Amino acid sequence: MLHRLDLTGICISTGSACDSVNTRISHVIKAMGLPDEYAKGTVRISLGRDNTQKEVRIIAETITDVLKKQIMR
Repeated sequence: MLHRLDLTGICISTGSACDSVNTRISHVIKAMGLPDEYAKGTVRISLGRDNTQKEVRIIAETITDVLKKQIMR
């Protein structure tokens, strides 16, 4: 997912914004009670006030397209 989105110019992360060195499951994700196998597959998408609704829509559509292509394999 990271690589495919990066190829489209969308940057996401698998880790916490405040601890980008560690690859441990985020304490926030753990607090949500997700099983580890799901928690290890989470991604972080950071948005700011300068992001537009169009950009958010493009990100959502691109993630959906990537997942659909992965499922079709």
